[in-house]
Amino acid sequence: MKKSLLAVAVAAALPAAAMAQVTITGYAKGSVDTFSIGDANAARLGKTSENRVTDHSSRIIFGANEQIDDDLSGVFQLDIRFNVDQQGRLGNENPAAGSHVAAPSAVINPLSSGNNHVGIVSKSMGALRMGRSDIYYGVTGSVLPSSTHINASAPTVLHNPAGGGMANHSRTPNLVWYETPTVQGFKATVGYSTNPLRASGTNETENDLGTTSATRKGSGTFLQLNGQVGPVALTFATVDLKSDYFGGTCFRAPATGATLGSCAFELTGNAHPNQKGNVISAVYRAGPIALGAAYSDNSSTTNLNVKTSRTAYNLSGAYTMGKNTFAAEYQNGGDQTVAGVKAADTGLTGTVLAYDYAFSKRTNLGLTYFVLNNDAKSAIGPFYSGSNTFGGQFTALAGEKYTVTSLVLRHSW
Repeated sequence: MKKSLLAVAVAAALPAAAMAQVTITGYAKGSVDTFSIGDANAARLGKTSENRVTDHSSRIIFGANEQIDDDLSGVFQLDIRFNVDQQGRLGNENPAAGSHVAAPSAVINPLSSGNNHVGIVSKSMGALRMGRSDIYYGVTGSVLPSSTHINASAPTVLHNPAGGGMANHSRTPNLVWYETPTVQGFKATVGYSTNPLRASGTNETENDLGTTSATRKGSGTFLQLNGQVGPVALTFATVDLKSDYFGGTCFRAPATGATLGSCAFELTGNAHPNQKGNVISAVYRAGPIALGAAYSDNSSTTNLNVKTSRTAYNLSGAYTMGKNTFAAEYQNGGDQTVAGVKAADTGLTGTVLAYDYAFSKRTNLGLTYFVLNNDAKSAIGPFYSGSNTFGGQFTALAGEKYTVTSLVLRHSW
């Protein structure tokens, strides 16, 4: 007892700089939805509408900040993602074979699924962090309220040159980034990743060391500029990303351009095409009015040098009256350009109508109506269209229209 009291007394006597400040934040967000497939592809044999309960990337975020001196702080963040409507997979199942393997799956690690980092922050010199972080794809100019259904998120249309999302449509791993201090309302963030492209849920880092087949070194660079000019927030971001290696030995001979080896694994595993993209956005906020816009130019290039690109834009608006917010958004992705040739009927559009009622500063109820409309030769599903939203059986097919009507509840802390 005396030792415990002594420890408390010593801790109380220590200066504040010797103790780290720990915060717990996050939110739980779920919805009841009706999802339907319009203009169903002829290959669609199953049902084309259903009701469901959906998670919206709920999370618990632990943050730590230790004041080292008057200028420096050490920082840490652990961002744990969880689903409000389902449990994690404990083993590998193969229903077709009638078997269940009890061994835990090594694919998903919920403790590392969010934005995690360790770093050091200087009031005068800026901040240096390392870990994994959302970069680029979230620059959309959207002003939709936080209770809007996650499927309506603009990256699907704004940052999708070839059916695969820019910057993973998620966290970029193996990342080191530096953020300058804010000067006259402007700041810059620059980052470098040793292997930026891979599935969000997988845990591997590098894949080129010690392999017995021809491989390459991947890397990625990232730049973002942010500025505030009166009521307008401006953002410009650019990325240049290349994954570590391809699962096969599919390369072109430097002299003749002939294909070498098998290309069967070009788009599997870590075999991601190179990505380059630029986006600029502006958001205006004044009183009850919020307006946003963004324009992007993104491209994806396979290791056979087949380049697919797309320009897109996003227009967003919201109006708040007391506890009520009404919002709308229009997303437009143009036709793809493949190997220098415009491909007709490969565009898509998204339309969002949203309403938010704020019970308090932390609890919101939302209604969302979202339509994603593919042209005849486009096959792109809504944002976040993984197993936790649509089930593993869902695959977008060409020319289809997807409609989501939802009642969303969000509580933050």
